[in-house]
Amino acid sequence: MQTNRKHNSKSVYSLDESAFLAGIRRSRMEVKIDILQAIKEGAGRPTHIMYRSNLSWSVMQGFIRTLEIQGLVKTEASERKKRYLLTEKGERVLKTYLSMRTQFDAIAPIPVIKQSK
Repeated sequence: MQTNRKHNSKSVYSLDESAFLAGIRRSRMEVKIDILQAIKEGAGRPTHIMYRSNLSWSVMQGFIRTLEIQGLVKTEASERKKRYLLTEKGERVLKTYLSMRTQFDAIAPIPVIKQSK
């Protein structure tokens, strides 16, 4: 599954990293972090999570099930609508990841590779 990441202002990646990572597949952890971040930013409905995380429906469902089993996400259902919310553990994991990412970027930023024409 090859995914092309579009840069948006809420991405965990900088512009330079987005360009660098455009042709690189995300790891399972990165996909999980993208889902957690989408939920934290208000994309609680399944289709919204799917679009913000740039995943297919079936792949997104598999990751959501895993995140529920791991206790990072919980389901809230009301009148035929399903919504996902972060648990306290999910918020801690996301916060820790973002903090570590910031610290790593401060000491060893990802180099920008210029493409030759």
